[in-house]
Amino acid sequence: MHKDIAVAKVSLFDNKPCSILELYNADELPFGLRKNQEKASRDIMLWHSKRVIPIGRINLKEIEDKLGSREDLTMKNLGLSLTDSYWYKEEDSNLSWKDINLFEHGFCPDFLLLKQNLLKHQTLGPDYTTNGCLEKFWIYKDHEAFLIKSGTLINESPILAANEVVAYRIANRMGLDAVPYKKTSIDKERFCICPSFIKSDKEEFVSLSQIEMQLETNGDNFLVRDYLKKQGYDLYLDQLATFTLLIHNYDCHFDNAGFIIDADTKEILRPCPLFDNGSSLNWENASVACSNMRPFEEDLIEYANTIKSIIPLPKVSDIEHIIKDVYLEFELSEGDIHRAIAEVNSCYEIIKDRQL
Repeated sequence: MHKDIAVAKVSLFDNKPCSILELYNADELPFGLRKNQEKASRDIMLWHSKRVIPIGRINLKEIEDKLGSREDLTMKNLGLSLTDSYWYKEEDSNLSWKDINLFEHGFCPDFLLLKQNLLKHQTLGPDYTTNGCLEKFWIYKDHEAFLIKSGTLINESPILAANEVVAYRIANRMGLDAVPYKKTSIDKERFCICPSFIKSDKEEFVSLSQIEMQLETNGDNFLVRDYLKKQGYDLYLDQLATFTLLIHNYDCHFDNAGFIIDADTKEILRPCPLFDNGSSLNWENASVACSNMRPFEEDLIEYANTIKSIIPLPKVSDIEHIIKDVYLEFELSEGDIHRAIAEVNSCYEIIKDRQL
């Protein structure tokens, strides 16, 4: 279903869609799915996989032990997400979109309650369709949805959460549109929190992965960049590249960038704000030149050479102050601070050299 429009009848296997039995309205398929029943049957499996808790989620065992399998949880949740207005409806159900619209009704913070051992049963909410390996939970406060995310992946340090806050403050200093992250705490544990960048069911998020699917690139990522340039998004690509390089975020993959579209017309309205920038600032203590840069899988120098516009940078001293302030707020070590500052300085020079 897309809101109250029946899009397709799907067949399930192991409680996940495996094919489209009937295609009722091809124009209402999620962005990226091809408007041919056979091809859409393959596409929907990939599309659905992005709205299931990933197998790499840190606390997946706890979730499944207490609530059931991740696939079952998605279907019990009707596939509801805060990124779009699609959902699954049983053929004999009397439910309508107004009954389950999370933007209108809000939701219970299931995974936060689970963390606090207070959850009695599953309710409808976005926790069950949110991707990513870090522990995270949605809350609904003052008619707005917020995502709380852990910063701990390989040790007890909340550095990934701190990096989200650092990245937002740097982007804000650069005048770029970015999701506003800030520090929050739960039982003395340090997290970051941000509002959903989709505010109502009038808009939807379309990832670069969905654009890649629509273009049928067969793995050629550069076709996505060529397409976006033809659509007039050169400046957006340069902003994305400059910012991603500056903080050396090597995890800006195709699911972590994209566009906001009109939910009804599918018209692209604007690039989505920058988000999910935690895997940056040399948090793993690796060499600045050791990894390829997503989303186009180029090394640092190759990626820097694609930038054609001069995107204004803050003073490097201002960036250093941001890192120090945020890292101290998250109680990170002096070694973490020095490593992050050294990384920024190296990347800053790479960008400045190409702006001369």
